[in-house]
Amino acid sequence: MTLNFEADQPVVGLKRQRALIEAVLNAGSADETRWLEWKSRLDVSKAEGAFAVSKAILGFANRMPDVAAQWAGGHAYLLVGVEEEVLHGVATHDIEKVDAWLQCRGNRARRPHRRGPGPSRRCRAGRPRPVQAGPPPQCRCP
Repeated sequence: MTLNFEADQPVVGLKRQRALIEAVLNAGSADETRWLEWKSRLDVSKAEGAFAVSKAILGFANRMPDVAAQWAGGHAYLLVGVEEEVLHGVATHDIEKVDAWLQCRGNRARRPHRRGPGPSRRCRAGRPRPVQAGPPPQCRCP
C-alpha cells in the first residue's frame, strides 16, 4: 500500500483533512513520512501517550527548514486514533488539559478534533507551524 495523498500544499479545510485520514486508512505502516505520522491508540492523559505525542511534535519541529518545505508548505501532521485500515478514534479532552499533559503551553501546534470517515469516530490532528531557520545555537564554555 502507498500513501495516496497530494502533499503539495498545507492540509486546510475539512475536505482535505478527511482525505488525509482516508489516505492513512489506505496506507501501510512504512508510509509515514517526514511530514506525517499516525498513532493508532494513545491516551494523552497518561504519561506514555503524552510522551509519544510530544516526541512526534519535537521531531517535526527539528526538521531542517529546506527539507520541511518540500511537503505541505512546511507543515507537519500527527494523526492520533487512526492507523492502516482502522479508525480507532480518541477520547475527547479539554484542550487546556491536553496542553498541560503535553507540557507545551508555549507550543504553537494546533490540535483540533476532526471527524474521520464513517461513523462518529474522531481522530486528533496536530499541525505544528512550518519550521523556520533561526540563529545558530550559542555555546558558552566556562
